[in-house]
Amino acid sequence: MDWGGEIRLYYKHFGRTDSAEFMYYLRKPAELEWLHQSRHVAALAEQFSDDTLAGYVVISESVTGEPICLHIDTQAIYTFTKKPVGKHLLFHSFNDFLLVELIQLKKQVCEFDFESMEEEYRFVDTVVDNSDISQELRHEKLYKK
Repeated sequence: MDWGGEIRLYYKHFGRTDSAEFMYYLRKPAELEWLHQSRHVAALAEQFSDDTLAGYVVISESVTGEPICLHIDTQAIYTFTKKPVGKHLLFHSFNDFLLVELIQLKKQVCEFDFESMEEEYRFVDTVVDNSDISQELRHEKLYKK
C-alpha cells in the first residue's frame, strides 16, 4: 500500500505520535486502516458507496469522533461528517496538515497571538492552499473542543 511520500517521511522522521502538543491524535502506523473496513463504515454507508470509501485511509479522528482520511490517489485529507453531512476537504496535502498543526502549536506556546479567527484564517491562507476548503469547518473538526 502506498501511503504517499509526505506521510511516509513524517512517520520516518517524526514517527512518535504520542506527543501531547503536536499531532497527538494522528494514528500510529499499525493503527492506520482503510475507511471502508473501519468502524466508521456503518455510519457512512447511507451516504457513500463502498467504492467511494475504498480510496481512503483513516489516519486520525476529529474531536467529535469522525474519521480524518488520506485519499490514496490525491494525497488530500478529508473528513466524512454527519453535521454537515458529506465529505469535506480539509487539506490539499499532508504537508499542509503539518503546517497548520505547527501554527496551532505556536498558538499554544504564545508565539502567535491572533486578534480574531478571521485574522488567523487570513494568515493560514498565506501559508497553505485553502482553495475549496472551509477553514471554519476544519477548525471545528480538528481544534475546537
